Amino acid sequence: MTAALAWVLTHWKTILTGLVVAGLVFMLDIRTGQRDDAVALAKATQTAFNTTVANYRLAAQQAATAQAENVVRVKTEQAKITEDVEHAYQTKLADTATRYDQLRAKAAGYLSRPATDGLPDTREVTCQSVAASSCDELPGKLKAAQDNTDQLVSVLDWAERQGLVEFNAPASSPAPSPAP
Repeated sequence: MTAALAWVLTHWKTILTGLVVAGLVFMLDIRTGQRDDAVALAKATQTAFNTTVANYRLAAQQAATAQAENVVRVKTEQAKITEDVEHAYQTKLADTATRYDQLRAKAAGYLSRPATDGLPDTREVTCQSVAASSCDELPGKLKAAQDNTDQLVSVLDWAERQGLVEFNAPASSPAPSPAP
């Protein structure tokens, strides 16, 4: 044991240097492991970030597509409503024109009949008192009133139906799926 102790005492600098170098190598190995862990964490974080950005871009693209489809759907529904109401209004106008012609013919027949002998002709006075116009003007005023009523009813129907159009995308639309 003395020989070993003598050798240690003689070579203590070499032994100490070896221990310091071994300690530094051990610490360097620990640091390298930590660095590798940090690099792996950084890569995982970057991958997660890139996936999140890709998912958001995909969701934004899907939302823009859904919005464009919704705009087309809403405009189509609104145009159909307008077309239907306009057709119904035109039909009412044609019906009113037919009834106006019939009323004018009846009024002309009514006014062309001779008054009863011995009684005053009260037809014109009756038209004036009831409608504040002459009997000749009465069918035209009635037609104008009917046209205005039909127009107002059509506008109200149009506005009510337009108000029922759902502007948001239907709930049945699939939710955007994230990118893998």
